Amino acid sequence: MPGTFIYNSKDKTGNTGLYLHSGDKLSMNTSIIEDWKDLWIPSSLHGFNFPFKLFFPARWKDEKYYCLCGFIGDEKERNYFKIGLGVENFDVTKSGLLYIFVNDYNANWAYRNNKGVVKLDITIN
Repeated sequence: MPGTFIYNSKDKTGNTGLYLHSGDKLSMNTSIIEDWKDLWIPSSLHGFNFPFKLFFPARWKDEKYYCLCGFIGDEKERNYFKIGLGVENFDVTKSGLLYIFVNDYNANWAYRNNKGVVKLDITIN
């Protein structure tokens, strides 16, 4: 059911529990509830340029560190999309559960130092 989802940046893979169908149009509005930081580095939901990305590559290598992102279905397929400050009429091309994540180094310890909570208002057309 579309609605509100609260995502904590310490959660490596935020399962929204929302099942999307191919052909759906997904929209999300975001608002920060708690300061958005990677350890001590402040960020927006669009992320920041991390100077050591070569040594600590982000989960989604083509997107900025600490950007709010999502994927539908199996993460192994790497069908990531940027959420940032929000998404408008995103074309869902594959059915599956909607997951939210912050683009950080893909290790459990890297997510433990994250700070920030965001509210996502989700609608499907």
